[in-house]
Amino acid sequence: MFYVKENINDTVEVKVELNDENVFCTCHDCGKEVSVDLSVVFADGMGDMYGTAVCCSACSKKRMEALK
Repeated sequence: MFYVKENINDTVEVKVELNDENVFCTCHDCGKEVSVDLSVVFADGMGDMYGTAVCCSACSKKRMEALK
């Protein structure tokens, strides 16, 4: 199980398990919140948590159209 841990103060600590429903990031282009399934992002074995950026569907579509 992977989780994030945050110390709220000296006596309170919060742990949240990471799963396919509670991982989010900010779109690299427009700033919109994007739900992320880490198993998809890292399926090719090449991703890393620090160098990977995710775009929302609208910005992904714009990027794909620009490549045509």
